[in-house]
Amino acid sequence: MPISLKVENQIHDVMHLITKPLVELGPFCMKLPEAYLLRGINPWGDTYFNEIQLQFVLTELQTLSEKYPEHAEMLRVIADAAGEAIQARGYLKFVGD
Repeated sequence: MPISLKVENQIHDVMHLITKPLVELGPFCMKLPEAYLLRGINPWGDTYFNEIQLQFVLTELQTLSEKYPEHAEMLRVIADAAGEAIQARGYLKFVGD
């Protein structure tokens, strides 16, 4: 269940699309404890995070990178996209398969 990732600006124009490194994201997020925001990513639908929520997501990503080094590259890609969305005062959209 691949998930693509879109960085959108304030009016939802797509600024950046990421697909390849996120193939394992769906199963990974489904295994996270419910306290994580990333646990709420729907592998079959769309999930948005706004710039305020993304501040918390960045903290989660740092923690998860340390806990799951085998997923560090995927988590770094998401963190970079989150930073881009925050800078644009936009959104990070996860698009499920």
